[in-house]
Amino acid sequence: MTWALVLGGIVAATIGWSLVREGRSIWYVMPPLYGALGIIAIARGELESVVNGGMADLLLGLAAGAGLFLATRLAVVLLRHWPAFERDAAQQYASGDALSKPTVLALSLVVLGGEELFWRGWLQGSAAQADIGSVAATALVAWIGYVAANLASGNRVIWAGAAVGGAVWGALAALTGGVLAPLASHAAWTVSMILLPPALARGKMQP
Repeated sequence: MTWALVLGGIVAATIGWSLVREGRSIWYVMPPLYGALGIIAIARGELESVVNGGMADLLLGLAAGAGLFLATRLAVVLLRHWPAFERDAAQQYASGDALSKPTVLALSLVVLGGEELFWRGWLQGSAAQADIGSVAATALVAWIGYVAANLASGNRVIWAGAAVGGAVWGALAALTGGVLAPLASHAAWTVSMILLPPALARGKMQP
């Protein structure tokens, strides 16, 4: 069941990104998709790992999110002269032009909530540990699955976010044994990137 759902999550995300690349709005595709995956994770008990997380996990996650945001801004400065990266970043931020910023924030929280509950909560938590056992191995499996799920986006910014962010959030889940820290980190990073976008996409919005 574990591996079937992992494959299902990758396939679902791949289909979702394929639809976005064909012209469907990311806001009509990814929130429902990850909302559904989040519900699956909650149905399997992963909401408890959020509710039962302590203040220390929350603060650690927020601090990690702030650090990831600063690192992202530095990376954008270093990569701003790479035309392909700049083009992909502008494209992603432009996806929010037709929506209000509160709407983008709300839909982004749905997506990241589903991602964390499914990949770091359910997969890296109870499911994979039952099948694999090693905390490091489960974190690696979750990271590979998360990166694979985002490959179909065809966007270098999404790839970088999945690879680097996924590693950070997976490490937080492994360190704390729950999903509250990675959830807080992902939320802090996403909200910061929307409210304080990099200069190459100033005035636009992206989750």
